[in-house]
Amino acid sequence: MKTFKDLLIDNKLEVGKEAYLNFKKGIYLGKDEEGYHQLEYIDKFSGQKKLLEYKGVPTVPQLPLGIYVKQKRTGNYGEIIDYVNFSDKMFYVVRIYADVFKEKFDETYQDLMNNYELVEGNPFKDVEEFIDELDDIDSEINTLLGNINSIKREIKQIEERRKSITKLCKHEWIKGEREEVSKGHFEQECECSICGETKLNKSYRLF
Repeated sequence: MKTFKDLLIDNKLEVGKEAYLNFKKGIYLGKDEEGYHQLEYIDKFSGQKKLLEYKGVPTVPQLPLGIYVKQKRTGNYGEIIDYVNFSDKMFYVVRIYADVFKEKFDETYQDLMNNYELVEGNPFKDVEEFIDELDDIDSEINTLLGNINSIKREIKQIEERRKSITKLCKHEWIKGEREEVSKGHFEQECECSICGETKLNKSYRLF
């Protein structure tokens, strides 16, 4: 079984190559005279090229996008969909599709190693195939529920028959010990030695 180490790519920082710096993605231009790292990037709002000069450390991803993962703690599946650099570190943006409120997590490579398992291939089903399979499962469940309800009705009818028959019994009661369940209140379990019917006798004694 493959691990994240098997998918490592060259993440050497080189001038003229793509890099990430302070939430920006662009082409690394090296350092200026003052030692600031320079990154040329496309502004998402204007579409124009801009220059970022920053003392922080640029990073290059060491894992490709499109990797499927599974959370060790929850068993939920996710996918690495983007990269981001902040606090001088490279983070991998993981989308967990089962999580409603925190569907994206920024994880370091070490976080991925500690908290996720690599999933080989796409674990998610095609939507139409998925719906068809769910429909089949729901149909099986409904069939079983119908059978259960039918069995419950049959059991109830049999119990009613048994109840009617026990009324014809000349009961011989075996009385259990009388137990005080609260002050002055007693209960006593009794069972017929012939038909097996049970009754709970309750009594009260005023002291």
